[in-house]
Amino acid sequence: DPAPSKSLFHLFYRLDQKLLVHITRHEFRPYDLFKLDTRVCQKADRSSGGLDTLLSCPGSHKDYPSLEDLLIPLLVYFEVLVAYLSTSSANASLVAALALGTTKYISHLTDLSRQYKWAFVLDYHWAYHGMRRLDMKDGFHDRWGAPDAELLLELIRHPQTRGSSSSGKSTAPLEEQPCWGWNSGKCKTSPCPDGRAHKCKICGSPEHVNKDC
Repeated sequence: DPAPSKSLFHLFYRLDQKLLVHITRHEFRPYDLFKLDTRVCQKADRSSGGLDTLLSCPGSHKDYPSLEDLLIPLLVYFEVLVAYLSTSSANASLVAALALGTTKYISHLTDLSRQYKWAFVLDYHWAYHGMRRLDMKDGFHDRWGAPDAELLLELIRHPQTRGSSSSGKSTAPLEEQPCWGWNSGKCKTSPCPDGRAHKCKICGSPEHVNKDC
């Protein structure tokens, strides 16, 4: 992907430029979405060194206690993606597909939040977002929005969260959670760029993916 233009930096002047670059290169980790929330950044900036600490620390479930805390930075993330693709691609239909898909995904997440515990919805989002990020690295920006029934079923059968707390505070450490991209054959970089484990999401074996279990 081409480097982000100066106009993108001007458009999103409140965001750290490194974050913008990571988003346009599809290297931005889903857990770090809270760093795009201006409310969080402004609060951190009021303390000495607080913003630098915020930008360097990894995110976790506890940074997203509610749907609002996820959707606010996720919308910013989508705005950056659409703006970047608009300036770097002459394919208007591709830009439209990304914009429509991200809107549908917001609606999909909202529906899920009415049906399932919040910790479950977060687990679904981390996996879904991770797979879409790998798709975009391969040039496929039009795969947002469609519900992933297989992913939902797998999470129901093999939940990532320990316990049933809707706050998500009892979630297994990130490095112990299986990489859904690896299980689907998309994440081929080792160690995993998302910090997850390359192991079967059913039995936990590192020797095979879930379809071979």
